[in-house]
Amino acid sequence: MLAYEAGLVLATALEGNDQKISRASLTAALGKTHAVGPRGVLSVSTRPLRTTLPVYIRKPIPSSHTGRPENAIVTTSSGIEWDDPALSPAQSSLAGWQNPYLCV
Repeated sequence: MLAYEAGLVLATALEGNDQKISRASLTAALGKTHAVGPRGVLSVSTRPLRTTLPVYIRKPIPSSHTGRPENAIVTTSSGIEWDDPALSPAQSSLAGWQNPYLCV
């Protein structure tokens, strides 16, 4: 799905572009593009990312009522910002998918 949406955003950004494509022109076009994909409207930020949602650390804990494991929140973190020093290898990358949440 991510590859399809990335292609959709690129195709929408380049639609009607008769000029030679450069990094600057593509960045400008992507910043203004709002493509509609299967999961809704897609937009690409060309500025450094900022996370605003909390990160929940969860653990399966047996329920006191049913005995079945429940997905309980153990702790909450404010998340990690894109300019965090731990992400410096990703910041220096010129290509590839970059995810500030480092999901597994």
